[in-house]
Amino acid sequence: MARTPRPKPTRPDALIHVGGPTVILDYAGLRFVSDPTFDPPGSTYRLGRLRLKKLAKPAVSLSKVGWVDAVLLSHDTHPDNFDDAGRELAAKAGKTITTPAATKHLSRAIGLHPWHTETFEGRDRVVVTVTAVPARHAMWGAHWLAGPVTGFLVSAPGRSIVYFTGDNVSRKAIRQVAHAAVVDVAVLHAGAPRFRRTGPIRYCLTAKQAARAAKRLRARRVLIVHSEGWEHFSETMADVDAAFSTPELEAVRIVAPMGKRVEIQGGLDYGSRLDRVTGAGYVGKDVDPDKG
Repeated sequence: MARTPRPKPTRPDALIHVGGPTVILDYAGLRFVSDPTFDPPGSTYRLGRLRLKKLAKPAVSLSKVGWVDAVLLSHDTHPDNFDDAGRELAAKAGKTITTPAATKHLSRAIGLHPWHTETFEGRDRVVVTVTAVPARHAMWGAHWLAGPVTGFLVSAPGRSIVYFTGDNVSRKAIRQVAHAAVVDVAVLHAGAPRFRRTGPIRYCLTAKQAARAAKRLRARRVLIVHSEGWEHFSETMADVDAAFSTPELEAVRIVAPMGKRVEIQGGLDYGSRLDRVTGAGYVGKDVDPDKG
């Protein structure tokens, strides 16, 4: 099957929220898609004794996504982050960047440990770096229920650093990222997913925790995702609206209809700081988020 065309290389860097956790990032002439979910509403899935149901359709259909240089997959085991259509997209993408554990199930995937990187050649031969960063998917020592997960930093000289938390509940992981990089754009997974069978255990940030994370990161733009479209989310966008109601947070939050292209301004060279703290002297130090 012929590959679909790549995005026009002259387009400015931008985000498009597709729905749930899924975001299209056009960056330096490359196209990335995070945690792809494109199945129709009403789709149901079983995770052992747990049941997941999708409630909303994607704002961008799979057929409209076009060529994808890389899928940024926080984990491969949960269909609210990687559904059947998302797997179809990943199979056709240039690369899939994910956890080392996921490579056991995905033959073409590249598994990165925290602070390890994969590079791409963007427009005008700019080097775009994807860095895996720490994340933890469940609270109270119950992360073994959810399995390994990763976040990502996307960076290039002269461009904004974009941070994807993935499905993360760890404050320590966010502190590490805030220390490691000057995050310009933060994509925060919220929704506080819960299941009756697992009681009060949360699997992502609450809206209030996302607001605190935005302050900690000092990001210039913040996009909240993973807060609508699924039955097991215990919070909604109304909770996000309330948590981000202060002037400080309203000023940085991206509020746009899903499917709408939102340009993200670059031009600040943050890459040098990121390169210093993710070099050989930093890898392997203080990257376990389980205590935070």
